[in-house]
Amino acid sequence: MVIFKKICPACLCIQYTIDLPARQDGVRTKLRRRIDKLRKIVYTDTDSRAAADMQPGHRSHRRQTMEKIRRHLIFHGYVQGVGFRWKACSTARHYGISGWVRNLDDGSVEMEAEGTPQDIEDLIEALDRHAWGHVDSVESRTIPVHGDYSFEVR
Repeated sequence: MVIFKKICPACLCIQYTIDLPARQDGVRTKLRRRIDKLRKIVYTDTDSRAAADMQPGHRSHRRQTMEKIRRHLIFHGYVQGVGFRWKACSTARHYGISGWVRNLDDGSVEMEAEGTPQDIEDLIEALDRHAWGHVDSVESRTIPVHGDYSFEVR
């Protein structure tokens, strides 16, 4: 694994790029732990924040400044038995969304997602493009924010 560190020229925040080696037994789990540790790093540089406010289009800082919402979602279609929940979990963690996902008895998948409106929309788009399943429709409604910190598969 090679980790590249660079500074974003737009807002001076620190960005990491991780280059993963070819898949080997046991290596993937170790790499995932290292990546999770990197994601927990929080930078509190006030100069970077001030610069980010002047650059409203920068993705990482737009996520920090928007207010969080929580949505209850039900995905209908061919979404069970195809890795949909695990894809939802990894994608939600990628976007910094908290909540949970689980299968329902009728063959659909239920999810609660808490994050910025844009991140939740990006999550729904990514799940709609899931290669192995097919989403026919999505029921969505806004619910009160819980303040969760992680995303889990139930």
